[in-house]
Parts: sequence; structure tokens; C-alpha cells
Amino acid sequence: MITGLMSEEWYHWSIHTNELSDYCAHATGAFRGWLRAKYRTGPALRRAWNDAGVTFENVAVPTQEARQHGRERTFRDPATEMPVIDWYLFYNDLVPDTLEAFLRAAKEASDFRKVVGAFYCYMFEFGGDPEFGHNALTKLLRSKHLDFALVTASYFDRELGRGADYARAPITSLGLHGKLWYHDNDTVSFRYDEMNKASPDRATVERYRKELGVTETVEETIWQYRRGAGFVLGNGIYQSFFDLHGGYFDDPALMAEVKSLNVLLAESKQYDCSSVAEILVVSDEPSCSYATFESGFLQQTLRPLQVQLAKLGAPHDSVLVDDLVLADLKRYKLVIFLNCFYLTDAQRELIRRKVLNRNRMVMWCYAPGLFNGATASVEAMRELTGLRLVRAEKPDRVRARIALTSDGKRLWSQTQPQHSDPTIASAAGPSHTATLPSVIGHEHVWGQLFSVGDPQAIALGHLEGRKEVVLTKKRMKNWTSVYTLNPVLPAAFLRALARQAGVHLYNDRDDTLYASRSYLTLNADGAGGRTLRFPKAVDLFDPFTGDTIARRVTELVRHLRDKETYLIRCSNTSRA
Repeated sequence: MITGLMSEEWYHWSIHTNELSDYCAHATGAFRGWLRAKYRTGPALRRAWNDAGVTFENVAVPTQEARQHGRERTFRDPATEMPVIDWYLFYNDLVPDTLEAFLRAAKEASDFRKVVGAFYCYMFEFGGDPEFGHNALTKLLRSKHLDFALVTASYFDRELGRGADYARAPITSLGLHGKLWYHDNDTVSFRYDEMNKASPDRATVERYRKELGVTETVEETIWQYRRGAGFVLGNGIYQSFFDLHGGYFDDPALMAEVKSLNVLLAESKQYDCSSVAEILVVSDEPSCSYATFESGFLQQTLRPLQVQLAKLGAPHDSVLVDDLVLADLKRYKLVIFLNCFYLTDAQRELIRRKVLNRNRMVMWCYAPGLFNGATASVEAMRELTGLRLVRAEKPDRVRARIALTSDGKRLWSQTQPQHSDPTIASAAGPSHTATLPSVIGHEHVWGQLFSVGDPQAIALGHLEGRKEVVLTKKRMKNWTSVYTLNPVLPAAFLRALARQAGVHLYNDRDDTLYASRSYLTLNADGAGGRTLRFPKAVDLFDPFTGDTIARRVTELVRHLRDKETYLIRCSNTSRA
């Protein structure tokens, strides 16, 4: 495993220092070489940068003022700020370029007999901030010398029940390139308070207590370990346990559970852990460089959506835009374009050819396809989405809360399941008994207003307190176009969209759920009954003991305690 840079996880040294880098002569020279490779000729560079005086020989690293300019806006203006955008694209390429040198050296030194990898894949976790340098996975995946990427779970939303284990970057892209996602499970335990009781820095202790999802009992820690195992089994990946601060595993019951889980995970190799997802999330790395410095919009949309996706009741896959070329899209019924503000002509054609068909529902999140190189075009967004998107004349940011219309409420309410089992109905909890909210969308999302002025579209929601339509649906020739100003919609509303799109839902509660072809894991957010539904008749087994739970069933009813994790192994009876 090749480690380096900040915290050995390959992000730039300047992060968390209140300083910017890299202003050395080496960086300047490398930047100029990168620009030559991109633009080829001086006239092309001058056109893109809108600067008659720039040459490959006099290019300089953008100043701190240029990099931090316009923080009150959502996006940089490529007509005047393309030098900064290009700098950040180059600055992120630096990391995989550096990694490649060491990966290749390790392979050659071991006569290509060693499996070699490194920490990477943190785009969601770092809120897309290009200052970190983790926005070039596309380039790293081209490496012939990388076998795996080591990735920890997010340091947010880890708590049992309400939280989840989720990927820090588009996890499915690695498998498409023949690379392994290595889950670095650094979960803490109920021993956290005991281990940190003597620390004088109580503020840091309390902050990490919340961020790391500290459990209160041995049993809760075991449930958290099992939830992590479910994440691994649901995504067909690999994991190891890592003792983050030293001492979290110092308990006989926990070590017994670790042994049991290692046996279970080793045995899982004989079963099919491939994806059964009918939902695909598509995200983009270069788009992040078009956002302004330390973009609050990206921070509050890329990572927060991941926990909602983990709780909508059906598994999802996650890829980078360019990997749509490699993906078999036939089984996906709902496709979500998360942060695809920048799209090339080739990418737009790829999306039209592979995605906009087969009666799919396609959800576009905020300003899809606004940028293409050094240009910004509202008309290009309209051509891509089939919706008449409107960009506000002023760049002022608005709070992207969405007030549902009667049609929006009807979509949500009509797709709520009806339970025939009275014991399940009475135990269903707040997801089914509470009044549906009238306003949705993550409360901390602010951005320039992009609304929809399309009389042929169904208005599902307006900007809170205003009349502009910001959540809408429109039936196209052989697909359905959905637009949302706020990318972070609640799991229950995403579930309603998925149900309407024809996605199979395994669970109708806001529990954390992972599923692959052979395993299903549920971590309960609240005590009570659950009905797990399977798309075909299955045989179900206890993955720890191998005991049969049920034969040839399409539903399984279980009563779970709050925060309990339940794992089952599934076998499709049609293959038996």
C-alpha cells in the first residue's frame, strides 16, 4: 500500500493550514506542460482563457485572490475565470500522476507479483473541494499498476439507526475498471468514553464522539460491525478492521464478533455478491472545479445525499459520467445525475444514447450540463433535459427548500405502501403515521436559482415562499425527466420516485439497507415490525450459522429493536 501526503491519504499538504499551494517553480512548469497537452496551440489557449496576452511561456499559477474570488457565488464564470478552473483540473491530476510513479515502481520492484494500491476516492467526503486533490479518480482508474483503492467510511452520519456506512466516491466505477474497493473499517466502539476520559481536550472528544457514531454498549457495537459487513456484502467489496486510535477492540465479546464476521466474509466468496441495483447515481469530477472556493453548495449536496440513498429501501450503484460507456444500463430504472454541471459534447451524446430511453426516470440535480469547456449555456441544459430551465438573472443565492404542490404531495402519498398485516401497520413508525411534510430538501443548501418555466411539465414543488417551480416532472417520448433544485431530497420522497419508476423496493422504511444478489442487510431506525420484500422467490439463510430461515418466499416479516442490524443470505430458488 503506497501512502503519502496529508494523513498518508493522498490529499494536498495545504489543507487545514489556512494556506494555499502550490507556487513553486516546479508546479508552474508542470502547469504549463499540462496546458500544452490540453490546448495544443497558443491561439486555442487564448480563446479559452479570453486573454490575448497569455502564452504557454508566461502562464502563472493563479493568485490566492483569484482562487478565492467570488465566494458569494455558486459557480465561477468560465468566460473570465478559466485560468482558475484549469488550475484546479491540473492540481487534481497531480495526485494520480504522482501516485502512478510509485505504483509502477512497486510493481516493477516486485516483478509484478504484488497487489498494489493506495488511499483515494474521497470526492463525496471532501465535498468536491478541488483543493484536496481527490477529484481525478477518472485518471487514476486508467493506471495499469493500481489494483485497489483503500477507502474508509464517511466520518459523518455514522450513528446507528439514523446513520449509515456509505461510499466516499462513485464506488461502482472501480469495479468497471477491474479495481477493488478496499473498505477500511475504522469503526470505534463502546469503549470510546473510557479511552478518552483523561483527555483534556473535551471539545475534540465530543466532536469525534458525534462524528464517529460512538455506540453505548457491546451489543450496539456489534450491530455497528454488522452494518459495516452488510455494506461490504451489498457492494461486493473487501474490508479489514482498523483500530483508529488503539484500544477500541479490547473486549472479548468484540473480538469474538470480529472473528465471526471474518469467517462470514471469507465464506461469502463462494456466493454471488454482484449488484442487483435498479438505481444509478452519476457524478462528475471536473464539475467541482467550476464551483467557487470551498463551495458550500457542493459540501451540502455531495455527501449528505449518500445517507438518504442508503435509506430509500433499495440498493443503488454509483459511477462517474465517463463510465457510462462501460456500464450495462439495462436494469437501471431510475438514474440520478448528481453534480453534472459540466459535460462535454461527447458526454451529452453518450447520455442521450445510453440513458434517455427504455422508459427510465432520469432525475437532474441543479444546473445539469450548464458548462461545456469555457462556455455556459442555459439552452444546452434545456436540450439535454427536455425541460425549459431558467437561470436567475442575479447570482444571489437562495435557500433551496422546496414547498410541495398538490401534485408533489399526491406523488408521495400515492406511492406509500398499504400494509395488510395489522401488526406491521401499527409498528410502522413515523414514516407512515406522520403527516407528510409540505417542505422538503436539505435545509443547508444555498445556490443561485435555476427554476423551470415549462408549461408541459408537472410542477411538484415551488421554491419555499416564492412562485418559481424548482421540482418538476415531464414525460418525454420514451423516458421521464425530473428536475430538482435541491439535490438532497429525503429518503421517503426518493422512495416515492423510485416506486413510480418501477424500482423494486426491499423495504418501505427509512432504515439503512444494503442488498446484493446473495445478501441483504437492514439496520433499523426505530423499533418495530419490518416486511422485507424480494423481487423473486428466494430461500433465506442465517449467514452466521447456515440455518434455514425460510424457503421459497417473496416476503419476510421481522420485528427488530431500535438500531438492530439484521443480516440474511439469499438464494434465488430459480437457480437452485
